[in-house]
Amino acid sequence: MELRTWVALEDRILVWFNMCLDNFQWRVGEFWSSITLTTCRVHQGTILEPVLFSDYMVLLGTYIIQHLQYYLKEFSNTS
Repeated sequence: MELRTWVALEDRILVWFNMCLDNFQWRVGEFWSSITLTTCRVHQGTILEPVLFSDYMVLLGTYIIQHLQYYLKEFSNTS
């Protein structure tokens, strides 16, 4: 499921997420690094860390609730 439909985010917020995650550069004093393309991480210390973690935990909880019967069945078979 897309993040847009799952948490009902507006397009401008998704654009902001994308800007924070793509084409990352580091700066030390006056010097900038070359652009680093990212595929699957959130840069440490960014504002997105708590936002994306919260979204992930909500999604994980939703998934577990939807599949709770399966988990309970598996747990009862192991004892």
